[in-house]
Amino acid sequence: MQEVAAEVVTQRSDGESWEVNLQLEQVSLTGWLTQVQSDGLLRWRPGVLNMNDGLLLWLEHLVYCALGGTGSSRMFGRQQSRWCFLAVPQAEAIAALNEYVTGYLAGMRQPLMLLNKSGGAWLTASYDKKSQQLLTDEATQLKARNRLLTAWSGNYQLEGEGSDPYLQRLCRVLDEPQLQQITEAAQRWYLPVLAAHQDDE
Repeated sequence: MQEVAAEVVTQRSDGESWEVNLQLEQVSLTGWLTQVQSDGLLRWRPGVLNMNDGLLLWLEHLVYCALGGTGSSRMFGRQQSRWCFLAVPQAEAIAALNEYVTGYLAGMRQPLMLLNKSGGAWLTASYDKKSQQLLTDEATQLKARNRLLTAWSGNYQLEGEGSDPYLQRLCRVLDEPQLQQITEAAQRWYLPVLAAHQDDE
């Protein structure tokens, strides 16, 4: 935790809470965005950051930008894991929030196969940081699929995501339709997060 604290202390400054009252296409988004600094959002967690952490920060960042924020959003975790997003134009942020609300409402009707470990493993193996493209060639996709299956099944050191009782009820056998649902959900909801991430910050 000391490494996280050392990173955070150099970037932390006084913050304030912003009231959120956004009228989106399908919902009114209300609440508070806490600890907003003059240079943006600063978050941290005492663990290794994963794709869900990136998504949570991205959603907060979109709200921040939709409210007129122009700074960056950063999150720090253990083992030098981090997420960082630069400001996006207000209209873009609102459009992206509308898209995520659509996904949330769809997920309330039927569970989305948005899996942090399995979908995240597939996406990370498929995404080329230099070109900022999703690679669809056969060799890359074979490697990415193997990463997904390992994350789902686990190994002698790590328990697989597929051992989660909730996911077992949703998906007893991981067959082709389920694999496609996992990769499509990762591409739709996690890819914008990965594409916006500033790795060199």
